[in-house]
Amino acid sequence: MLIEMDYLERTLDFIGQVEEEDKPGVVPSDAGTIDDIVFSLSISTIIKELHSSNSRAYDALIDNGEEWSAAESGGLSLVLADAVDGVREAKDLAILTGALGGYEIPSQNDIDDYVEDIPPSVMEKVLRDTNGDTIWDTAVIVFGISGDADPAVVIERTYQAIEERGEGLGRPGGLTYSSMELTGPVPVTQAITERSFHEFWRVFPLGVGLCALMIFALHRRIRAVLIAGVPTLYGILITYGIIGWWGREVTPTIIALGPILMALGVAYGLHLTNRFTEEQGNAQERMMRAMSTTGR
Repeated sequence: MLIEMDYLERTLDFIGQVEEEDKPGVVPSDAGTIDDIVFSLSISTIIKELHSSNSRAYDALIDNGEEWSAAESGGLSLVLADAVDGVREAKDLAILTGALGGYEIPSQNDIDDYVEDIPPSVMEKVLRDTNGDTIWDTAVIVFGISGDADPAVVIERTYQAIEERGEGLGRPGGLTYSSMELTGPVPVTQAITERSFHEFWRVFPLGVGLCALMIFALHRRIRAVLIAGVPTLYGILITYGIIGWWGREVTPTIIALGPILMALGVAYGLHLTNRFTEEQGNAQERMMRAMSTTGR
């Protein structure tokens, strides 16, 4: 499971989960500007952080030792310089012997040691035993998405990485040992938006047709249907056109504007039509009185 989680993290967060060249244990951060992922958090990342911590400890000793050596003078400076050289040699030896841990999933023995050192309060946030058989069977990978990222693109990339993780790991037939599901605010909101958009285009034309039939049944005139419906439809089309031109993201709230505008517009159109038929005089006089009194 850890290997598959690691593959998913490296595939999606390919900047923040891949070591810098010639810098074992050091991973850069692009704050989501390149790969759209600000951070990754899981039991996999925790183990990789622990496994690569000795490399960063060497680097910290070397960097701080060089600063202290440069700040001192005389014999103390030479002592610090020698100490830094010793730490640097120890790091080089660790690299040659393979003792320097990299930012990767280690051996099972190392994994067991790291897991024992992780506090239970941390473990329960990323790993759970859901059926009480003392075997961790459920884990979570949390991805922080950049605010500038397109949710649909990130979701598509994630689904693709999940589907292709077996092949990506070079397993025969794309074999996998875990089941992964995408959840959270971003995919749920995206799914609701897509479903709402689909249902809108299925239901809205039906609603327009039913409104037209009801108006015609009440007034027995096509003119009444046109007066009540056409301006409203124009208003809806113009509203959605402006939203699209503005580049605003389509949300369930924006989708709901159509039915709301339709209800309000048709209602006002019906009031205007009824008022027009109730007035007396020529058409111009009736329209002027209807326009001046409807809705007041």
